[in-house]
Amino acid sequence: MEFTNKEYTKKYILENFDQIELFSKYFKLEESAIRYCLDSKTRLVINPLRNDNKASLGFMWNRHGKILMNDFGDGMYKGDIFDLVATRLYRNTTNSKDFIEVCKAIVDGNEISGNVTIVKTKHRAKDELIELETVIRGWNNNDVSYWNRLSIPISFLETENVRAVDIVYSNGKLIYDYLYNDECYCYYFGTHKNTDILKLYIPQKTKGKRSVFITNNRFKFEYFNELTEGKLLVLIKSSKDKILFKYILTLLKADGIDVSNISVVPLTSEVVKLNDREYEILSKKYTKILFFVDNDKTGLSCAEYHKTTYNLDSVVLGQGEYSKIKEKDLSDHVDKHDINSGKLIVTSIIQN
Repeated sequence: MEFTNKEYTKKYILENFDQIELFSKYFKLEESAIRYCLDSKTRLVINPLRNDNKASLGFMWNRHGKILMNDFGDGMYKGDIFDLVATRLYRNTTNSKDFIEVCKAIVDGNEISGNVTIVKTKHRAKDELIELETVIRGWNNNDVSYWNRLSIPISFLETENVRAVDIVYSNGKLIYDYLYNDECYCYYFGTHKNTDILKLYIPQKTKGKRSVFITNNRFKFEYFNELTEGKLLVLIKSSKDKILFKYILTLLKADGIDVSNISVVPLTSEVVKLNDREYEILSKKYTKILFFVDNDKTGLSCAEYHKTTYNLDSVVLGQGEYSKIKEKDLSDHVDKHDINSGKLIVTSIIQN
């Protein structure tokens, strides 16, 4: 919906926007579910914004032509569409400044479309069982722009089980909402004991802010189901670098270079160290094992340990044959230069 003369007022919104569409958008709820409730005051549906074990959310028209929500299990969700958006924004509609922010969010907000996919996971943190619910959204131009910095198309991300995230709950509490935050991406690593293993990655764009990671992975490796066998195993420092490395392999294959029997698997962290049993298992599966770590204290410590303990070599940008490269990892290098520069690095690694 496009408007040439926008007004951030209640009157403007009620006259120009469909209330059912707005409630559907901000509740992540099908419009048919809202209409179902509006047909009868006694009809209730599940509230998707919280851990609603039974249907407790209803909708009704008031005599002024406004739709009102009422969650009988949580008083936070009570009132009109402005109250709902204020709740999502952590704002107070009785405050004039806050109310303008609410109206602005409604008028300028991005449309949300497509079917809702929810990934549920569990993990323990400090002996507390944590359940994560991740609602997956469709890709948009912001996502395309972010991954284009590495020349990675969205279609390839799909093959690598990467998804864009809309909202995240931890034990039923909303901890991330895309509507008011930077993009978040979900890396799906596989299933263990009937639990989906994943990592949520929020690459902060705001200068000075650090990227945020949330994971229930307790293994030493990410994408652990790709530890198969072959001639080369590259243990790389992050899932983003892994995806970039694998995408470059597809480009090299198109150029006629043999990239068969190569596995690229991220370490959970560069402080991870292989033990004797793990080394024995991997060395039987692969002809060669190589680490690709950052040129920083943690990465160099990882490289030194595995060279000293198991005589495993490491690729470190800025050292050895890569001494002229100033960036600390593959993603940073491609982001600053181009994908062809990345191809030269990966070609050198797999052909040595």
